[in-house]
Amino acid sequence: MKIIKNNYEKEEISERYICEECNSVFEYNDYDISIDADGVESVACPCCNHRCIVSVPVTEKNIEFPKSFYHFGENKGAVKIDNNEITSRIKESIVWLKRHPEEPYRYMGSGDTFLCVFNHEDEYYIMVAKNYFDASIDK
Repeated sequence: MKIIKNNYEKEEISERYICEECNSVFEYNDYDISIDADGVESVACPCCNHRCIVSVPVTEKNIEFPKSFYHFGENKGAVKIDNNEITSRIKESIVWLKRHPEEPYRYMGSGDTFLCVFNHEDEYYIMVAKNYFDASIDK
């Protein structure tokens, strides 16, 4: 059988993958993923049935930049935070730190922007990152 034109309405595709066994290219959705006892996520190649690993839980031993990180701001739906909004959030953070002098920092992540204001002894150190990366690992 050969499909000439597929009019079947598909669900949104989450990922595209190249099988390391047969080099076939396929797309899969979240419902195609199997998770083993160690938390490793894999999908079966539809051509050769090879188990293709698509995600391994990140630990302190296998963390790798940028592979293990989510890249904010790079996807099509990322909200772009403008400079006026960033300035406003910096000012809000400084006011909050003045009210909470015991706190070492205040941070916010929104859309494509990460902001952190550090409460040092004699200054506020402000860091703003656009299109930032983040990851977390269990202790």
